[in-house]
Amino acid sequence: MIHDFYETKEAILPNKIPEFTITSIEDFNKYTNLYYVCFVFLWAEWCKPCQELKPKLDEYVLNLVYENCCYLKIDFDKFSEDPDFKMFFEKKFIPQFALYYKNEVFRPIIPMDMRFISDFVFHKMKEIEENNKLKINNDF
Repeated sequence: MIHDFYETKEAILPNKIPEFTITSIEDFNKYTNLYYVCFVFLWAEWCKPCQELKPKLDEYVLNLVYENCCYLKIDFDKFSEDPDFKMFFEKKFIPQFALYYKNEVFRPIIPMDMRFISDFVFHKMKEIEENNKLKINNDF
């Protein structure tokens, strides 16, 4: 039996990080309790820098190969005044990218630059892995 190349390739690749759009604090709590580390993107529809960063960030995060992690997107306009999300809105700017881990928010120094985001993710995940035995799946 001959298999399509793409079908075969997809079958051997590890699972990608799941992506969720947050619509409530219940959603947020559900995913942060379900996943060990959450990559969080705060954005707004009207924000030009958000629209420029979004496709690059989506491609980058959704192709990471970490186990027990997810990608959460939070709309700034829906939640900027919500006290349950105050941890993300201490700094009143967008776009924002952060790692949410054990009820703490970690941010890169320069949030708009993919090189800094990539470096930040690599180093923070390595630190988390070393401190907590988080398995990073690089088996392919």
